[in-house]
Amino acid sequence: MTGLEYLHAMIAGKRPDAPLATLLSIRLVEARHGHVRFEGMADERYTNPAGTIHGGWTASLLDSAAALAAFSTLPAGKTSTTADLHMHCLRPIMPDGGIVTGEGSVINAGRTLILAQSRVLDAAGRLLAHATSTCVVLDLKKRSR
Repeated sequence: MTGLEYLHAMIAGKRPDAPLATLLSIRLVEARHGHVRFEGMADERYTNPAGTIHGGWTASLLDSAAALAAFSTLPAGKTSTTADLHMHCLRPIMPDGGIVTGEGSVINAGRTLILAQSRVLDAAGRLLAHATSTCVVLDLKKRSR
């Protein structure tokens, strides 16, 4: 299965969501070649001592969107993993802020490295956070340890 076929199977419920997505209350809702979209709802479980949503939740959403955008470009037998994530939080995410959207898109897909970007938007379309990510392309064949 190609990366995009796998993501379509996840959206259709034919493949399970990643356990982390369930834990973070985010779900993949759209996938096309080089682009994905998540929806998420951050609540008080994800707050920091200041009462805003912890940056780790935001980073996980940004990483998921960029990484799966990269994955959507891969042929069968390949996968990818994040090598670098650089994020900027521009506005606080509040626990009563409603559904946020995480979008990821590929900037450049090379044979061994994929550069992607992601962003988190509130319901009004305001940019809350942005990230760039480098993903390493890996062969799914069994490797010896």
